[in-house]
Amino acid sequence: MARPLELLVVDQDAEARFNINRLLAQSSVTVCGEAPFGTEAVSRALEKRPDVILCALEEPLIRPLETIEALLHALPETPLVAYSSRGEVEVARKAMHAGARDFLVQPLDRRTIETAVQDALESEEDRRLRLSGRAAIGFEGTVVAVYSAKGGVGKTTFATNLTAALAHDVGQSAVLVDADTSFGDVAVAMALPTDGSGLQTLLDELATGEPDLAKHTLEHTSGARVLTGPTDPLQWQGIEPDRFSAVIELLRRRHDYVVIDLDATPNPITLATLGSASVVFWMLTPDVFTMHDNMQAQRLLADRYVQPSAVRFVINNVHAKPEISREVIEEAIEAPIYWEIPHDPYLHQRTQLGETVDEWGQGGKGAISIVALAGALAGVTTNGHHRTRPLQRMRSLLGVG
Repeated sequence: MARPLELLVVDQDAEARFNINRLLAQSSVTVCGEAPFGTEAVSRALEKRPDVILCALEEPLIRPLETIEALLHALPETPLVAYSSRGEVEVARKAMHAGARDFLVQPLDRRTIETAVQDALESEEDRRLRLSGRAAIGFEGTVVAVYSAKGGVGKTTFATNLTAALAHDVGQSAVLVDADTSFGDVAVAMALPTDGSGLQTLLDELATGEPDLAKHTLEHTSGARVLTGPTDPLQWQGIEPDRFSAVIELLRRRHDYVVIDLDATPNPITLATLGSASVVFWMLTPDVFTMHDNMQAQRLLADRYVQPSAVRFVINNVHAKPEISREVIEEAIEAPIYWEIPHDPYLHQRTQLGETVDEWGQGGKGAISIVALAGALAGVTTNGHHRTRPLQRMRSLLGVG
């Protein structure tokens, strides 16, 4: 298990420091020290050598700004995150000018601090790579994992339609990987051949050189590519996580998005993918049994195998009347719901026929929602089932074209 990330809290208000310490008591981030502004903050930072510094920024601003500059002079490679009760742009600008990597507005919560700490560390790592000349050259696509700890929540339906929408409605190059190590149904859901040889033959060819992806992936009507997995669950046991990860890295060098449909079981392939994915769409349905299983999985996986900042919880309303309200779900998982797919029996019916949103979705509530989510993921505005490319959107915002 990786060690907790260490945070130094700098705030003139001792009660505020205590509250942050208490807030992070059950967190992936631990408070290794605290201090008021000035020389004591610098001394404590040099003593503790934290991973990240969290520093308050309140009126009068001169003292905390001087403290931020002194801390970054003493520990130039330690990222600093500022927080304030004031959300004005001018306050945030002064914090960034002093050297802060991020600016948070109070009240703070545990998830916000965890995300800010992780983002600050990633930003610092990118900076070091650029300075060393070892930064990656070229574009790498976004890896999107689709996961739920319980079957029957519409996970495969969501993954197939999201990938189709990314390709057809958002205009992105997208590939869907069937990594359900029990019995994957991606090919069936997309009306594609189901021999399951795609991943295995790709692994064999990858061991000897750069494989031809077109030969190992299938083309869907939406324009998306699909990499099928073994149809025999026992064959997955011979695929090591690092070899699977090498396939994902190859795919992300050739596509804007790599969507991976994962198994509910926390096996090595699932755990490795959850840990490396840029985004994890964690599927929930508003019923007691699904929530029970996923809350257990959340306690097991959070921090150890998946970064909370990568998780986006999605409710799929498979029934017309949910058993549990959205508010209760958010309270139970201690996180906001990122997206909610409305009840749409047509979505399930069409999936049973091997059809995705590019073939039937115009006007369907479920299709509209998934297409909109694909647009949100790619930063593109969509209108129902019709795409609006980024350039078109920019022209519209500027009132030209």
